[in-house]
Amino acid sequence: MIVLIEEYGYAVASLKKARPGLEKIQLESNGIVTFDQVGYYLSSEIHDCIFILPKVILWSRDQDGKPFKDVHGKEVDLVLGKYTPEEFILPDKIKELSGGEKELSKDENRFVYEFSTWIYRALSVYKRANPRNGIIFEKHTQHVAKVGRRRKSETLLDVLLSIQDFAKENRDFFFFTVKNRHSGMNKINWGRTVAKSAAIASGDEVFYLNPVNKKRQINFDEELLVIFFSILNYMREKYGFTVQVDLGYALITGTKFDVYVEKGLGKRRLLKIKYKYFSDKALKLWDLCYAFFESEHKIYLNGDHEEYLLAKKFDRVFEAMIDELIGDRKDTIPESLTTQDDGKLVDHMYLYQELIENREIKHDAFYIGDSKYYKYRTPMGKEAVYKQFTYAKNVIQWHLNLFLSPANDGERQKYKDTIEGYRDEVTEGYDVTPNFFISAMMSDDLRGGFRDEDVKAKLGKNGNPTYYVSRQYENRLFDRDTLIVSHYDVNFLFLISLYAKNNAFQKASWKDRVRRQFRAEIQKLLADNFDFYAMTPKKQGVEQEFLASDFKRALGKVYKPFGKSADGREYYSLALEKTDKDTQNPNAEVKAWLEQAFYVEPCPLGTNPEDRLQGLAVKPADGGHLLSAELAIKSRYEQVSQALFNTIAKTKCYVARSVSGANPPSSEIKRVFLFVGEPKALAGIADLQYVQGDLDKSSVLAKVPESYQTNVGAMCNEILKANSNDHFDLWNVVNLVRAI
Repeated sequence: MIVLIEEYGYAVASLKKARPGLEKIQLESNGIVTFDQVGYYLSSEIHDCIFILPKVILWSRDQDGKPFKDVHGKEVDLVLGKYTPEEFILPDKIKELSGGEKELSKDENRFVYEFSTWIYRALSVYKRANPRNGIIFEKHTQHVAKVGRRRKSETLLDVLLSIQDFAKENRDFFFFTVKNRHSGMNKINWGRTVAKSAAIASGDEVFYLNPVNKKRQINFDEELLVIFFSILNYMREKYGFTVQVDLGYALITGTKFDVYVEKGLGKRRLLKIKYKYFSDKALKLWDLCYAFFESEHKIYLNGDHEEYLLAKKFDRVFEAMIDELIGDRKDTIPESLTTQDDGKLVDHMYLYQELIENREIKHDAFYIGDSKYYKYRTPMGKEAVYKQFTYAKNVIQWHLNLFLSPANDGERQKYKDTIEGYRDEVTEGYDVTPNFFISAMMSDDLRGGFRDEDVKAKLGKNGNPTYYVSRQYENRLFDRDTLIVSHYDVNFLFLISLYAKNNAFQKASWKDRVRRQFRAEIQKLLADNFDFYAMTPKKQGVEQEFLASDFKRALGKVYKPFGKSADGREYYSLALEKTDKDTQNPNAEVKAWLEQAFYVEPCPLGTNPEDRLQGLAVKPADGGHLLSAELAIKSRYEQVSQALFNTIAKTKCYVARSVSGANPPSSEIKRVFLFVGEPKALAGIADLQYVQGDLDKSSVLAKVPESYQTNVGAMCNEILKANSNDHFDLWNVVNLVRAI
């Protein structure tokens, strides 16, 4: 087996040294041979399998971001960060090619063969999904099975992989067959022993010196198993496949097996015993063995025989893999977003929950992704970053065109429910556009590499996540000109194996998981750089006028992603960029200004603002309404505990040991809610309504069942009395005062 690396320039002399004739399979240029394909090639020149592997296994830098250098100080690329591509041409002879300095570990050796076969399988899946792709080149052999079934066109590698899979998946079949054929083989045949063997009598006992055992006959099932396991052994020795041959058969090896291949003896033996098989598994086993000998025999007889499955532009295969595993189908995304008016083509796009809110009533956002197929640890180019910013600008403009142009009525109606919150008219703020690079990385743990399915933020030299920012002003996250691009690495080994398996359920499960992970990672990046708050107006209907009074101060900092709650209250998001400046903090000034008209509470990304602002009442607009927080408490009052009282305390509520018909502190207040009980044991909630500052009527909103109380059961009776009495004499009363 020969391993070459995509796009690496090999000196002709190095190819000749590794395997004479290898330099002839590709045209040279100035003494350099470069392979710009990825895939499998069975060469007629050197009669061996050649795998051209993706350049992602070629590392340009170490873990600290420092370039690798040779003994002369020249920067070089190394396979897996350890071996030169010239040393890696013959993996089983690295020690010889490296002058005895290096040798593949057991894990590295297994990785080479697993990775090669996953690449081959991924190309096969891509070709089937994209039959008119223009980048896959294939040549194969037509196999005709002699049991009446025509096999599909296959390369030798197809046959070898099918044999390997059959061996892994049918071990129970092998053990069952062996057990059945060997049962009773060493038992004495007493009928024949008595009839034909001399006996010696001693007292009451008779001894037979030559007992006759059951005759062991030639068993054709067993011969098929011997041939099959001999093929597995041949695959292991010649091609390096990881297979188990452990049933104790005397295998056909060496020159004897060569006769089976070269002289056609293997095909003749199989044809002689073919009539013995009826079960599906036995027929499939026979078919695989025959296909193997047919392939190997044709290669031996035909010196010009070639097989290959090669991708000319593997970056397009990588892009297709990423798009299938994370993106939406192209026909579900507006064409003008993926094929943009300025000619730019977006690699990946999908609709998913936007970044700010986390409620059931939500709107989605378009996530923009660009896959980068580079050598591992290659820095991102400036042009790629600029292009990614342009993608986002075009997506923002598409939203504006959608809502401002009458010509877009049809498309506007189609996407109204999912993207109507992209721009807020009150604050003129814009939602954050999720935008990211995704590139291939290689796990340092080759043993577990194919199972590591996490997406990780790409780290910079300082150990922090890598991201890129384009903006006109500081501290304006919700501005249309503030664009952020993050960068994430996906494990290439896991990605290639998941795509090659082509299991719809596994792909859908990973897509759902990785989308949630992308959202969480981008939220974390924003949270590392901004403090987020939820706001609700103290008096309804005045927020627009207040914000307009000093519009520039709020521009880009305030945005309304949440829409109205069930009770009609408005919630806003405030984002203030974190600063380590020792001078006067401008964020404190902005927050103090907003608190004149809004209740402002910390609200991490993805948190329901109603949970953070619960218990805050609002001065009524015309025809006021009940406070949503109180209604929510009413529906789940059994679970109210210390957290509720902590929230009440933060809202500057009125706390009194006793209330004796006390008027509220302002005649503007029309309603008071009494939370009766202790911090860890709520007894009930009373609703007091005032007219011109005097108590008009009262009612019990909620009574907590006794099973949830500790020492305040008697207070419920006092609340009940409030229905008929204007006088309250309650010790230990928490009085939450906010007008509605």
